[in-house]
Amino acid sequence: APSTAAPSPSSFPMAAPAYGRAGHGPVARDARCTGRTYPGRVDPVTAVITGLGLAGAAGLNAYVPLLVVGLLGRLGVLHLSAPYDSLTDTPVLVVLGVLFAIEFLADKVPGVDSVNDVVQTVVRPAAGAVLMAGSLGIGTDLPPWVGVVAGIITAGGIHATKAAARPVVNV
Repeated sequence: APSTAAPSPSSFPMAAPAYGRAGHGPVARDARCTGRTYPGRVDPVTAVITGLGLAGAAGLNAYVPLLVVGLLGRLGVLHLSAPYDSLTDTPVLVVLGVLFAIEFLADKVPGVDSVNDVVQTVVRPAAGAVLMAGSLGIGTDLPPWVGVVAGIITAGGIHATKAAARPVVNV
């Protein structure tokens, strides 16, 4: 007869015994995620594609991908390592939500949207850099500066395209 007991954390497909200090070794454990274990490394291609997607989204709106990653981390869907786990803190989520609302409203007013794009010229590439560096830092052997540069280029390029098209679209 099949067992009706809940599966133990070690029965998850990607689980492996953790050893060493918490958060170190081949498997990191997050207590907020009901004891599930996470692999210490991910496929580098997956990390790069994820980082590029998040950085690209940051090029359109800096706060949405940061807010989504923070909320998913808060709900235990994503495991965020330090220092990126600070995105799950309540004050950070509230500030990101308020900044998203301000940017959303500013984007709807002609003239104000162009001023907002000037302000976002610094913010969007910085958000892309954080997201790309965080994605590559999950378990690839790439140095952090590679993620920062790739995030700045990706988010900055998408932002520049959006900002250049804005005057034409507003006419």
